[in-house]
Amino acid sequence: MKNISSENLSAAQHSLIEAAIAATDTAYVPYSGYHVGAAVLTRSGSVFAASNVENVAYGPTVCAERMAIGKANASGARDIVAIAISSRSDKFEKTKIACGPCGSCRQVIYEMSQVSGYNIDVIGSTIDKSNIAVSTIEDLLPLRKKTYASVNLISSEKLNSDQHSLIEAAIDATDTAYNPYSGYHVGAAVLTRSGSVFAASNVENAAYGSTICAEQMAIGKANASGARDIVAIAISTRSDDQEKNEITSDPCGTCRQAIYEMAQVSECNIEVIMSDKNKRNVIVKSIEQLLPYAFGPSQLHIDVVKGNL
Repeated sequence: MKNISSENLSAAQHSLIEAAIAATDTAYVPYSGYHVGAAVLTRSGSVFAASNVENVAYGPTVCAERMAIGKANASGARDIVAIAISSRSDKFEKTKIACGPCGSCRQVIYEMSQVSGYNIDVIGSTIDKSNIAVSTIEDLLPLRKKTYASVNLISSEKLNSDQHSLIEAAIDATDTAYNPYSGYHVGAAVLTRSGSVFAASNVENAAYGSTICAEQMAIGKANASGARDIVAIAISTRSDDQEKNEITSDPCGTCRQAIYEMAQVSECNIEVIMSDKNKRNVIVKSIEQLLPYAFGPSQLHIDVVKGNL
């Protein structure tokens, strides 16, 4: 995200940030004390603002960005061109840095960018507007709109033995996918510092939001074995639609968020290896490349390495 002074903002951007800041007052945050407000701007000039709503079963918590998009959608407005985000905390004197949205919110913003046909502007601002950063959703969720000409593909001959083995484990895991709705098989395998490998696949649900991606399943499998020192993850996909089988898929925003969290625990910039089922098109990136300007434990002043929860 590029820092910008408030003097260089347009009138529309100023108004959008003010709407996001005002929305922080309505946040329901009894557990984190972390107020987030978001406001979306449509092509017609309409603004829809909302805040985060937490839940005691942390998983159902809905971020401000998704609430604002949902509010716009409920009004029939999907032609979103910009979103502004601001935050403040009950626990810390001030939130000094304008951070980016979490991975899950980036995924939703990206979906709306495909609907509106616009590379949505993402504006982050502190409450006092002393720190303002601007980016686009395609920059914040790289590889979503990739072409093989625009990424550095790696030939299978250049992969090391650990990378080969991890990809093979991910490919094998696609056979166990439960995917009666999409027909899209995803396999993932994580590698720990000690050399252990944990593989899993996606598990779909008729209530689509309850679907669990392969990457999260593999991380959960490792965690259930007490292994959190993850250094790499491989992902592979195949489809019941044969025409899609030459595609190398990258993790969704939610999975990037899960990988980033584990990177903070393992103190390792986790390597993410993406491969088609035939290992013809392999892409290797780090999680920090796939989730730049990430929202993580540091924003909540929590040290996950020391277990200071």
